[in-house]
Amino acid sequence: MGPNATRFEILDLLRGLAAVFVAWHHLFLYAPESDLADQVWPALGYMFYNYALYAVAVFFVLGGFMSSLSRWPSFSGTKLDTTSEKPTWRSLQRAILDRYYRLAIPYLVMLLCLLSISWIAKRNDHDLHLFEDFSWPQVFAHLLFLQDLLGYENFSAGTWYLCIDMQWVLFFLLLTFASAYYLPNTITRQRIECTIYMLLGLSSAWWFSREAIYEPTLLYFASQIVLGLLLGWSLQGKLQSRWLLLYTVGVAGSLLINPRPQLIVSLAATGLIWINAQPSRIGQVSHGATKWKLPPFFRWLSDISYSLFLVHYLVHAVILHMLSPWAARGPVEALIAMGIAFGIALGVADIFYRSVDKPTQIWLKARRTKELAAG
Repeated sequence: MGPNATRFEILDLLRGLAAVFVAWHHLFLYAPESDLADQVWPALGYMFYNYALYAVAVFFVLGGFMSSLSRWPSFSGTKLDTTSEKPTWRSLQRAILDRYYRLAIPYLVMLLCLLSISWIAKRNDHDLHLFEDFSWPQVFAHLLFLQDLLGYENFSAGTWYLCIDMQWVLFFLLLTFASAYYLPNTITRQRIECTIYMLLGLSSAWWFSREAIYEPTLLYFASQIVLGLLLGWSLQGKLQSRWLLLYTVGVAGSLLINPRPQLIVSLAATGLIWINAQPSRIGQVSHGATKWKLPPFFRWLSDISYSLFLVHYLVHAVILHMLSPWAARGPVEALIAMGIAFGIALGVADIFYRSVDKPTQIWLKARRTKELAAG
């Protein structure tokens, strides 16, 4: 978001906390002694088991928000809303590949580690129970983020989200490309794009998200992603606030016929970002302006959030398998074991961030700079 940009602190806070909640949800969902740990604080266990999974809704809102703030659409190095130049198919391909590499490189490194450790453990009679089925077509589906669409089990918990994110990216880039290519008038293009996104989001809220058959697709979650997209455009002055309000009311209205916690979380996250950006929002949100600063711990937690999202399931399984005899002694030991597993997952996520995720970001930035310089 520019070389002199500061951080938009509320995004860091929400991203980091959402990753923590997702990790603890999976702990209470998959940890062997989680039922035993529930006895220490039943209400806490109930909350993490049943409700913490809805924190993933924050990622959907942030995904849409970051789409609005990205330098995209910028096929030729200059923003399309200030030039009549048409985009090229090559530039579209580069944009899709950039996003694929950003998601896939850390993700595939994690999968390689997970499959390798699982194979080694089974060879030594220590089944970690990470997944039930394995096949090479299933591996190929994971390479392209198609496992849910093709009906394969995910090897790691939570990675279904990445499949939805990739579907969103393809839709967003293809729609932007098509509108920029065929609609030279900026105002017309923006109106048509906004209308399509709002119709998609409202259809998702009122219909698609009520049908489980659509859950592996973007249609099921589009209402939450579009919330973030329209919020970002509104805060940048590209969209009048009344359209964001109208869309928000339309989405919230769907709760009357089908209350869904994930949609409530999305609306709450949208509200928090909006409130935090006031009143000095015009022209500043894209530079991360904010009136308050997060403690360094939460900034660090935001930095490693994607790494934590990727590695926590494997780390938890290995550590809890090692601690299982001790954790089975009683409720307190079981809960402490889960806390130890989470703490180690944070440490591994930091290592993974520094050795895999951050170098990927640096490589992609250098790659984009080189391509723009080459024209």
